Amino acid sequence: DKPAVEDDDLETKMAQMVCSLENREECMACGS
Repeated sequence: DKPAVEDDDLETKMAQMVCSLENREECMACGS
């Protein structure tokens, strides 16, 4: 069981999603 890793990954995905919603260009540049 690795809840910490999953939770961290989820937090990262959420942060990336918010980033993409708030400023697409920055998120795209950061994502690639």
